[in-house]
Amino acid sequence: MRRQIYITILKMLFIAIVASLVIDQLFVQIVIPNQYDFSNVKKIKKLIEQERPEEIPILGSSIAKRSYYPDSIGQGYYNYGMAGSVFVMLEPLIKIELEKEKTNPIIIDFEHHFFLSHDEIRIQLSNYIPHVDNSHIRKMLEERGLLNYQYDIPGLRLFGQYDEYLLDLLRLRFNREYSNRGGLFFKYKKKDFRLYRERRQRMIDEMKTLRKLRIERPKMLNSEKEYKLELLDILLNSRPDPKYVARFEKLLTDNRKRDFILVYSPQHSIKLMGLENHGEVVALLSKLDADHDNLFVLDYSLAGFTDDHYHDSGHMNIKGAHRFSSMLRRDIERIFPERSDLWTPKLLDQ
Repeated sequence: MRRQIYITILKMLFIAIVASLVIDQLFVQIVIPNQYDFSNVKKIKKLIEQERPEEIPILGSSIAKRSYYPDSIGQGYYNYGMAGSVFVMLEPLIKIELEKEKTNPIIIDFEHHFFLSHDEIRIQLSNYIPHVDNSHIRKMLEERGLLNYQYDIPGLRLFGQYDEYLLDLLRLRFNREYSNRGGLFFKYKKKDFRLYRERRQRMIDEMKTLRKLRIERPKMLNSEKEYKLELLDILLNSRPDPKYVARFEKLLTDNRKRDFILVYSPQHSIKLMGLENHGEVVALLSKLDADHDNLFVLDYSLAGFTDDHYHDSGHMNIKGAHRFSSMLRRDIERIFPERSDLWTPKLLDQ
């Protein structure tokens, strides 16, 4: 009787192992490869595996993904923008790019959270688990305490992330936005923009209210409200971590043969209203620009685009992306006048 129980348990264990391996291969061989080309997993895979000497990468967060229209800038550009990316996530991608035998510049989108280091930063693990064999990505996960033994074991490595990969697959089928070489662009919807603007205004007002409460009635500011105030300050203002600023500068000094273009894209007025230390942000960019010969800082933050250029308070729509990308192209021509391939735009689909 006991022997029969052991046999049954072994059979069930065998079936579970086989099933997990089959599901793993189904996702690795079919689901992930069939995601849309501008999914984060496929962008990282492309950056790791392809060594196109003519490519100029655009790295950054969803602001980069939504603002840089590659064919409006020039030839060879590819938008690697990924939602939620700050320097800690971009550092391994920059290092991967720097290992290639290339001379083209690297474009990096800067926003006021770029050097942020905080517990609220959420790394979307599904983007990186398929690439843990890359030393730079592995090191990033280790530093954040996110590298688990299971990520090296077929059948277990993707467990808990299957829904993310399926969602990315479905987005391909239902996407109705404009796309261009890794970039994804919103249509203009006035109603959507108004809602996002009102939401950011409420955040600004709430931060002011809590600050006033801390001064006038400090006993009323409990731990929950104190945390909320801290979080609002982090979301609305720039709190760069000197450690990450130093690491970025080390990338610049260690790779003087590559040029970097750090771009602060046009900011909507409501976002600037909440960014109380915009002057400090500009000062940091100016210092970086002055200290490194291979870094070109382009600050468009005060460009003053009107509401119809934005999808929300932080992201441009297709109209804003075209206009901004054309501005960027002209400045790249000014910086690299002899490199016409960097600033000769492709014909756009009408």
